This record gives sequence, C-alpha cells and structure tokens, in this order.
Amino acid sequence: MKIIRVVAAVICDSVKEKHKIFATARGYGEFKGQWEFPGGKIEEGETSEQALKRGIEEKLDIKIEVYDLIDTIECDYPNFRLSMECFWCETITGKLVLKEAESAKWLRKNELDSVQWLPANLTLIEKIRSEMIVNKELILTEETEKLEGEIVLDSKGNKTLKIHEGMTNIDFAGAVDRLAQYVNIAEIASTIEKGVEYVVQIPAQYQKQYEAGEYFINQNKTTGIEWPILMRKAENGQYRFVDDLPIKQQEFIEGNPFQDICNSYHNICMQQQMAQLSERVEETYQIVKMLERGQQDDRVAFIEAGRKEIMLALTLQDENDRNKQIWFGINNLLLGREQIGKAMVRRIEDFEPLPESRVVLFLNTLAHNNYQNKKDDEIENIQECYEMYLQATKMIAGAYAYKGEMAAVEQIFEDGISFFDSIDFGKLKSIELAHRGVDLDDMFYNHASQYVEIEKKQCVESGKSYNYVALEVTGDKLLEVLSDGGEVSKEKAE
Repeated sequence: MKIIRVVAAVICDSVKEKHKIFATARGYGEFKGQWEFPGGKIEEGETSEQALKRGIEEKLDIKIEVYDLIDTIECDYPNFRLSMECFWCETITGKLVLKEAESAKWLRKNELDSVQWLPANLTLIEKIRSEMIVNKELILTEETEKLEGEIVLDSKGNKTLKIHEGMTNIDFAGAVDRLAQYVNIAEIASTIEKGVEYVVQIPAQYQKQYEAGEYFINQNKTTGIEWPILMRKAENGQYRFVDDLPIKQQEFIEGNPFQDICNSYHNICMQQQMAQLSERVEETYQIVKMLERGQQDDRVAFIEAGRKEIMLALTLQDENDRNKQIWFGINNLLLGREQIGKAMVRRIEDFEPLPESRVVLFLNTLAHNNYQNKKDDEIENIQECYEMYLQATKMIAGAYAYKGEMAAVEQIFEDGISFFDSIDFGKLKSIELAHRGVDLDDMFYNHASQYVEIEKKQCVESGKSYNYVALEVTGDKLLEVLSDGGEVSKEKAE
C-alpha cells in the first residue's frame, strides 16, 4: 500500500501554556467541511520541519516556529496509508489568510469535541487535550502568588520585589552596595555566618520624617513605620528572623536608595506587560478580521490604532511626548471598545436560539445544510467580539497603570463589568443543546463579568507600588561588604 508522509502544525497561542489551538475546515474534496490541523506533504529532500514551515506559509500566509513532536499518526485509508508527524507550533510573523480552508477556529480544551475531525487528526486529540490548560484565568489562590519577573504577592497583598544574583534587569552587585550604604551591617556582624543564605527585607517606601535617635528597629512604635530586617533561609525554604538592621541616620534623611531600583524594575515589568497585551490585541484583531471577512474592519480599526499608538509612546524619551501619545492611544481604544461592544450586542440579539427538542433540532439539521456548524460559527464570532472587548479593556487599563492612574484602572474595569452585567446571554447558552455531554461551563457567556473581575484583580496587583524589597544574599557576601568598609564603589554609585 502506498505511504504518504505529511506533517501537521498544532499552532497554539503559547507553547508554554497552550490555552488555545488553531484548526481549519477543509475546503475541498471528499472530506470537505471536516476539521484538521494545517500542514502538507513532505517533498523530496525536505526535513519535516522545512516541509511544515513551507506548507503553513503556502496555506495560511504566516511564518511559524516548530517545537516538539507530539506524535506520529499512522492512518489507513482505502487507497493509501497516511503517516503524519504532528508538531507544536507558534506563529512568528504574518497575518492569517485562509488560502485553501473554508473556515478556521481557535479551540480551547473544552471545545476540542465541538467539531468533526478528520480520522487522522481525531486520534491526536487526546494527547493534545492532556497538554492544554483550562481556564488559567479562573485559577485563583490565597497563597503566595508569583507574577511577572521576581514580583511576589503574599496572602496579605504585600508586593515584594525579590532581588538575587543572576537577574538580567537588576544590578545585583549594585544592590548589595546600596545595602551597605543604607544600613550599619557592622552592628549585626556577629550574627552573620559564612555559607548561610540570608534575605534582607527592606520596606520599599517610608515617610520622610526624622525621629530622634541614630538607629531604628523593625517597626517604630510611634509611627508604625517598618525598617529592614535580616532573615536566615532554612533548609525547608522558610525564613527565620535573625536581627533588626539599623539604618544609617544620614541615609534615612536623604531617602531610601532602593526606591530607584523598585521604580526602574516596575517600569520594566509594566512595559513587558504592555508588550504582551499588545500581542494579544493584535492576535485577536487578526482573528476577528479573518472570521468577519473584513466586515468588522471599521469597528476594530480604532483598537488597532490605539494599540500602535501606545506601543509607540513607550519608545519615546520625552515624557510630555510620551504622555500625549498614550492619551491618543487610550482615546482610540475607548472608541474602538465601545463600537465592538455594540457589535457584540447586536449579534447576541440576532442570534436565534437552538430548539430544546432533539427532534426539532434534528429536523433543522436536515433542512438546513451545516445548521449546527453555522450556529457554532455565530457563537465563535460573538466570542471573538467579547475577547476583543476584553483585550481592549486590559490595554486601556495597562496604559493607565503605566501612568500610575490606578483609580482610572479600576474604573475602566468597572465599566466593563457593568456593560456585561447589562447583557442577557441566555440565548447563547442554547448552543449547548447541540453539544450534549460536552462540558461548556467555562464558555465566555457563563462568566462574562467574572473574567473581567479576575483581569481587574491582576492588573491592580501588577500596577501597585512595592511594599518591600527582598535581597537574597549569602553570609559570605555580607561579610565581604563589611570587610570592604561598607563603601559603595564610585563606578557603581555613578
């Protein structure tokens, strides 16, 4: 029997997290309308990776990065045997264009059974399902939560910037020098041991007021202001209090030298978050354009313009120019968000609910070609409008957070929550009648406002100022600083 070797790309939103995968419906031949992962045949002289990159660019007009092999599927057809190598992939550049497929979808883990897969692709679904993440946004915990970079939030909501050796965005040696500048290490030298890991916890901000006395302890009894403490790292990873760190009087009067580190790192993290949001807005923008075949261009153009303006603003050196550009971007995003919200409401109002009777549903399917697929497509289009609205909200909030306007951050999310609370999603839930036995509980229409609440919490947490700096340092390094006289080198000080 003839063997045909092909490759397939399971394109996901993120290889690390895998929230959504991209699938296409075949637009030709015996299996027209059935779903598959895009790819193509391996030509003579090509490696699997080369064939996959070429095939995807020919069929979707995008460039991809090829990652791990998921599996090699062997499937027998009447006239040939198919050998298909399937790889995890990510989009690098380009805009998705369907050159052969009749339609396409981004599918979440709980939506993998909502389409009719080609036989060869069907055998792969369980392996894909096992590696995908469901509802990452809904996983909340009251325990310590790790966020971007080395930022940590504890159960009390205190935000700590952890600094350790090897970080790329912070000068660790300079931070240790600043510690020597800030506190009288000699006062606690007898408690420091070589070969032991320590954490110096420093309040990131304090009021500039002067209290009588040269040394200050962990918490001033009069003002309640906290001061640095030295903690020892135990074998179980927990920290044990060792001693208070007295602040040098002159340094206290002049201000906290670690505040500059906090501000600098905070700006870096905010810019990283804005870049990530920008990528998601762009991805959703392209999907909406593809699904709507251009009908929604005017509605989302303002969102795309606002995204570009804000990303341009972050590259400007002049603060006034940067602020003006950010305001232009915010205004366009607000206008685009309002328009996409109205478009979503109209689509929800126009959606004809599926009949509750299985008999009537069956008759409708017979009477109208691709009845259920068309209903799925309507839900998909509404969902993309929802995600476009949500991504625009996050981008606006991120811009406000970058400027330190945290009251505006909360208000923009509250506006989104009120908007979704005003919408009746009841008709959309009838789609579940066509997918009995499939868990669709986490669909957007079941948690529209809740998703916004979660994004609000994360944005507010990432935008708030640091409460503490936690400098992880060995006893050897502390004693070295002490032996050097605790003086900051001129090179690092500058």
